[in-house]
Amino acid sequence: MTMERNDRGFTLIELVVVITILGILVVALGFSFAGWRGNYMVESQIKDLYYDLAEMRALAMTRNRVYFTVINKDSYQGYEDNGDGQFGLGDTPLWASQKRFENGYEIKKITVGPPLTVRTNTRGLILPQGDFRIENTGTSVALHPDYDCIALTQSMIRMGKFDGSKCVEK
Repeated sequence: MTMERNDRGFTLIELVVVITILGILVVALGFSFAGWRGNYMVESQIKDLYYDLAEMRALAMTRNRVYFTVINKDSYQGYEDNGDGQFGLGDTPLWASQKRFENGYEIKKITVGPPLTVRTNTRGLILPQGDFRIENTGTSVALHPDYDCIALTQSMIRMGKFDGSKCVEK
């Protein structure tokens, strides 16, 4: 008794099922990737700002100078004081141009907001105190990054997660 071989290939129904499953996976992974990338960008930008604020604090204490960080809604710049203790025209910018947030990302007010001038004195003390966060305003993808805000106290700079009303240190 010999068995007949079926060499016809795939049926149309099998192909439709496989293509449907692949389509669902591509769509699901696409949304997952967009959310992951958005979370990464928010966290990356909050960490950059955190490190720049910490650098200003270290410079203020080591150089015995007052430093200012001017934070606008979509960019920020650091300045070394010209010696008068007040932010003004004679202050020296630390970078050739302002550091900009990616398109669609903005600083949002929690307790303090843009424009915000953070003053760090020669003892490393920071004024004003308050919280602010970075928000992605350019996409409809719901983002839940681990870090999306900064809390400033007189003696500390902390990264955290916005809980709807304040920046909670992580």
